[in-house]
Amino acid sequence: MRLEVNERVKTKSASHRVYCQDPSAQEQYDLLSASLEDIGKDPKKGDITQAIITKVEGVKIYAETISGQQFILDARKEELLMGNEQLIGREIPVSVESVESKTGYSIGSGIKAHLKVMRDELLKDLKDTTTRSAYPGLVESAQIGAGFVVNIAGLKCFMPGSHAGANKLENYEELVGQQIIVMVEGYSEQLDSVIVSRKKYIQAILPERVKELNKETLYKGRVTGISGFGIFVEWNDVFTGLLHETEMYLDKNDYKVNDEISFYVKRIQTPEKIVLTQKGE
Repeated sequence: MRLEVNERVKTKSASHRVYCQDPSAQEQYDLLSASLEDIGKDPKKGDITQAIITKVEGVKIYAETISGQQFILDARKEELLMGNEQLIGREIPVSVESVESKTGYSIGSGIKAHLKVMRDELLKDLKDTTTRSAYPGLVESAQIGAGFVVNIAGLKCFMPGSHAGANKLENYEELVGQQIIVMVEGYSEQLDSVIVSRKKYIQAILPERVKELNKETLYKGRVTGISGFGIFVEWNDVFTGLLHETEMYLDKNDYKVNDEISFYVKRIQTPEKIVLTQKGE
């Protein structure tokens, strides 16, 4: 069988011949052509490239790109890598810190590349309004009255206090050290930081989570606010409901913020408006 050139594929060089007749031939050619161009280029200082770890000796991590460029990384600065038992053969992003010609090795940084990739992913998620991802993070510290530093896979982000939960947070310190799930809220040029929100995540999952509630279960929550007609209660880190004074055994003034309280769900008007009772059915 004789192979025939696919004349429909537009090539970058007159010497290129494409024999594939598949409808995706153009797309496959474009991908292969771009990959071959990248292989022929050595990364420059400031670039991020993919490299495979070839060996670890003392405080030095050696890695090599597909084009043959070799890097040395300082293991003392690569805490995210060193927590992984299997390093040899692992492919990682590397930030080019300096390009050496005498030794044959360039200086690279895995942590800087990781943080840039993570930052770019979060900012890309911010621009894409069709799908929004949720990210696990560790609350590292609190700035009373301002917000929190949340560590997402090594990247330090800022979460305003008003976005720390479904309701106003009375005690900032109680959130420090907790693992939480957040969504990207924005970017602050002043702080040069990605802004994240736990509140946005709660609002996103609430319509589904509210289906778990039933009128027979006795729930326990904490008082988050006291009004002229009852108290507001939060439970399971997601739900907020109103316990009217006519549905309470004690007077509302017998409670204070953060007190624990037991109750039933009486009625769900909307996921954000849940009516509670202590009297059951």
